[in-house]
Amino acid sequence: MRRSTLTAATAPLLAAALLGSLVGCSADSGGDTDGLDEVSATPLPVKVPRTPVSAATAASGKSSAKVTERIEVRSDKGGFKMTVSGGFDMGRDTGKLTARLPGGAIDHMDEVFAGGKVYLQPLGNLKKGKWAVIPRDQTQAHYLLRAPVNDPEHVLRQISTLRKVKKAGTEKIDGTATTHYTGTLDHATLTMRLEAGTLAKVDAIRKKQGKDLPVAGDAWVDDEGRIRRVRITSTMGGTTALITMDLTDYGTPVKAEAPEKSATVPTENTQGLLPG
Repeated sequence: MRRSTLTAATAPLLAAALLGSLVGCSADSGGDTDGLDEVSATPLPVKVPRTPVSAATAASGKSSAKVTERIEVRSDKGGFKMTVSGGFDMGRDTGKLTARLPGGAIDHMDEVFAGGKVYLQPLGNLKKGKWAVIPRDQTQAHYLLRAPVNDPEHVLRQISTLRKVKKAGTEKIDGTATTHYTGTLDHATLTMRLEAGTLAKVDAIRKKQGKDLPVAGDAWVDDEGRIRRVRITSTMGGTTALITMDLTDYGTPVKAEAPEKSATVPTENTQGLLPG
């Protein structure tokens, strides 16, 4: 996709929003926001068009599957690669995932989705053996394109909004025949479930540019009308973010039990590279 032309003020801010602390710059430092007007951090309503992709996400949302997600960020100032994998029952809103960040100060995190809550371990300064717990509908994303607490249903919601959908051909994903669709994601999707601070900065960049930020989406749909792969890509200011999620083994049993209440500690904040 064509690279966006950004000003010296907006490029570091986007890199910070995408990379967090890895690029060595803060989105809150004085120089990063020069020339950007303050805007209200109000999420836009997300609309889902009728397309083969939205139909496939709806079908996938009724079943269970094995989830394998790869998250990559690349820039001339550094980057990272991480994975999220496990079983998830979209129909029952339950699942058990493990996020891995090789070489990170914390290189893995376990996540359990059960009973309308998300349990995370380790997180912050919690004692060993304790799980942080937060209502699932209160989780937020702290970086562009990331799903709150790596929620695979959030990724499906993102790709369900794909616009300007075009058929790009047929491909095999892990031996399964699929139809490949391409399109773009709008600002409402890009900012869906973003925490207020990041949302305000992204809104300010959009206002300065006068157009949506460039985000491309791809979806691979199998012959049964289910999502097999999702890819979301954005290149801005020399930083590329690439999210790829595969769904395999549809119908696989998923067992996800909440930890004992005595082992849990309520939290309101899940910020970090592992949980997003």
